Amino acid sequence: MEEQILIDSIYRSMQDSARQERRSLGRTSYATTLEEALSQVEMLQKAKQAAQQTGI
Repeated sequence: MEEQILIDSIYRSMQDSARQERRSLGRTSYATTLEEALSQVEMLQKAKQAAQQTGI
């Protein structure tokens, strides 16, 4: 069990390092959070409704 905890910790550390590296290069993370995804869906639905109301 301790071995798995060590492996998980190393994996998380590697992911954090990769994220920091992408940020330092000016690249944002390609993984969106659930909240961001839901926000984008809501925005797209509102835009679709607005387009339908204006006849676009």
